[in-house]
Amino acid sequence: MKTDKQEVEALGTHFNVNSYSDEEATKTTLLEGSVKVSNSNEQKIFTSRSGILLAKSSLVIRNADTQEAVAWKNGDFIFNNEDFGSILRQVARWYNVEIIDNGNHENLHLSGTVSRSKNISAVLKALEITGKVKFKIDGNRVIVAE
Repeated sequence: MKTDKQEVEALGTHFNVNSYSDEEATKTTLLEGSVKVSNSNEQKIFTSRSGILLAKSSLVIRNADTQEAVAWKNGDFIFNNEDFGSILRQVARWYNVEIIDNGNHENLHLSGTVSRSKNISAVLKALEITGKVKFKIDGNRVIVAE
């Protein structure tokens, strides 16, 4: 598999790649077996239940939350101290909406699990339960009101 930032070669394995142009890093999570991950500067082979994070141009091996990495496949959003901006981007991609956040949420991190089978208003209500944000839906746009 090849993305614009890295190449992943399967070596008899199960793995997940999370690579979006609007995300800061590309994440490759190994579930079983081994993979070789290469970018323009280096290559690494890893065999344990871990992950490789491509941040800027460097490959970093770190422990991975495999359940979180494949949550999409199981029909869930799983957030584990997730940056609020990242949560908004995931919701926007899944529901194909534009999300506008004019607030100051750069230090907001949230944890929890929400089913992707729920409609967007149920997911937004789950985020509102934190008491940190409120949302307003206007057609295909979601505005972070607070």
